[in-house]
Amino acid sequence: MQYLSNIFLFSLGLIYEIIEGGFRDIGVKITGPDGQDIETVEQESSGKITFSANLDGKYRYCFSNRMSTLTPKVVMFNLDVEEPHENKDPEHEGMCAQVMKSLICH
Repeated sequence: MQYLSNIFLFSLGLIYEIIEGGFRDIGVKITGPDGQDIETVEQESSGKITFSANLDGKYRYCFSNRMSTLTPKVVMFNLDVEEPHENKDPEHEGMCAQVMKSLICH
């Protein structure tokens, strides 16, 4: 499970692919700071999910092997974080780098 914080109004993209194991299918779930699911995908081998961070707070993404717990899998993923173009506030300059540093792995 991964968390992202301080990304209000950022555009986010999660690209994932199973590169090894079983039938190469996993679940992916992205949850917003309000606890509401933004996206839920079941039994996919690869995909891309994009969304805008419309709320301030922590966003959570989780990969699940619940459908095939006996077969371990290797997941390759990339998280793209794009800072809003209209964000010209000097206080928020370089927030993209700060966001990437704030990734916490659990």
